[in-house]
Amino acid sequence: MPAALYRLARDPARRNPNPVVIIGGRASATSRQVAARFLCVDCEGRLSSAGERYVLGQCARPNGEFKVRELLLRASPSFEDKNFCVYDAAALLRSHTDYYLYFAASVFWRASARAWLPPPADRQRFSLGDAYQEEFRLYLLGIAAFPRNGRLLVHIWSDQAIDFMTIAPCTLRVDSERRHKFCIPGIPSSCSWAVGSLSAMMEEH
Repeated sequence: MPAALYRLARDPARRNPNPVVIIGGRASATSRQVAARFLCVDCEGRLSSAGERYVLGQCARPNGEFKVRELLLRASPSFEDKNFCVYDAAALLRSHTDYYLYFAASVFWRASARAWLPPPADRQRFSLGDAYQEEFRLYLLGIAAFPRNGRLLVHIWSDQAIDFMTIAPCTLRVDSERRHKFCIPGIPSSCSWAVGSLSAMMEEH
């Protein structure tokens, strides 16, 4: 996950202001990012400029700023009930929709492209599956479109109080779909595989 998320999770009010990181069931306050030498400078720059920089600028901030939620509050949902509202991301974000798609794809691909932590017996390496691994790589390079059977859901927290929590990519199977998830402050995202064309929604909880 991007280093900027570690800075957002710092709490100056605590004796140790660093974010609490939980790995393998053990928690510690640390500023050390889970990182490794992996991509060249050009590829890192592409991932940043094509999605990461913009999306991280839209997520929740400790000062109360939350740009993407402010955008939703000014818009009319395409569907709503007492529990949530659904927005058409393409209509709402227009050209910025691609930033969310690209950022999510980059997070999932990087998580699956190598092992980032020593694997204890109770944790399996995150995997997109061989076919999607290559499709995501080609999409991030600008050679191919986003995987045809992929769907990205972006959830926006409606709670006024935001936990500045980041969750690394994880995966599960729901019915016949494989679903991957991760979370940045105020914006949990998930990507699933199903037969059909790409759809993108923004859902406010």
